[in-house]
Amino acid sequence: MNGSVKYFLVAIAVLFLFIGCQSQQVVEKSSTEKHVCSACEKGKSGEAVWCDSCGAGFVKGEKVKCKHCFEGMSGEKGVWCESCNTGYLKGERVDCKKCCTTGVVCETCQAEKSITEEHVCSACEKGKSGEAVWCDSCGAGYVKGEKVKCKHCFEGMSGEKGVWCESCNTGYLKGEKVDCKKCCTTGVICETCQNKN
Repeated sequence: MNGSVKYFLVAIAVLFLFIGCQSQQVVEKSSTEKHVCSACEKGKSGEAVWCDSCGAGFVKGEKVKCKHCFEGMSGEKGVWCESCNTGYLKGERVDCKKCCTTGVVCETCQAEKSITEEHVCSACEKGKSGEAVWCDSCGAGYVKGEKVKCKHCFEGMSGEKGVWCESCNTGYLKGEKVDCKKCCTTGVICETCQNKN
C-alpha cells in the first residue's frame, strides 16, 4: 500500500475520533445545562411578555399563568376573567365586571377611585361595609359584609324571601339558613321541622 494512502486513512480515522468525541461533549453539556426561555427571561426583567411555549406571562416582573388575566394586566384591553373572577381596566385591577367588559367606568363605579388609586365598585364597597347589596355589574352581593356569588342565595340570606337554591343546595327563611326545602318554598316552618325543635 502506498505511503500517502496510509497517511490519508490514518488522517480520516483521527478525524472520525475527534468528531465523535466533540459530539459526545455537546450532548453531555446540553443535558447538564438548564434550558432557559428567552421570552420568560425578558418577562422576569420587567417586560410584559406572554410565552406560549411555557404557558405563562410576566407583567412588571410578576408571573401570570392565566392568559386572559395577562391581557388585562398588560393593559392591552379591558378584561373580565370568569375563571379567575378578576377584572382589569387599563392595566389596573377592577372589581366591576361591567366596567371591564365595556372598557369604561360605569355610573355605579364613578363614585370615585379609592385613595390608593385602585378602582372600586361603590355598590360593593357599601356591601363590604355591612349593607345587604346585590351588584349586577360585579355579579356578586354582600350580606353582613360576607360576599355571595349566587343571586338566589343572596335573596334568601338578605331576608327578602324564603328561598331554596337548587344549584347551591341551600335554603334560607327570613335570612336564616334552613335545611328544609318545603319551609323555604312555603315561607313557613313545616310540621316536620316544628317537631325537631
